[in-house]
Amino acid sequence: MEVCHPSENNQSIIHQKIVDELENGIVKKETKQQLMTIINKMVQKDHLDGVVLGCTELPLILGQEDFKNIQVFDIAQVQIKAAVDQLLKKLK
Repeated sequence: MEVCHPSENNQSIIHQKIVDELENGIVKKETKQQLMTIINKMVQKDHLDGVVLGCTELPLILGQEDFKNIQVFDIAQVQIKAAVDQLLKKLK
């Protein structure tokens, strides 16, 4: 498994969109398209099989339904599932 990440410029764009928009409940169609473009270019360039939405605000604007050819991992859901699994183990 190889981990890829957006370019520094794209990281800045993503950060700005999270801080200025998503954290404030602002969801714009243009922002969604811009984020999808960044991811789709990485899919093509780096031959990605999946993408981790590594910020809890990103699933407000992106999801599996937006990407047919890759797996989307919502980090919040992954963490919640792991926490529930641990709790259930302790209850057994």
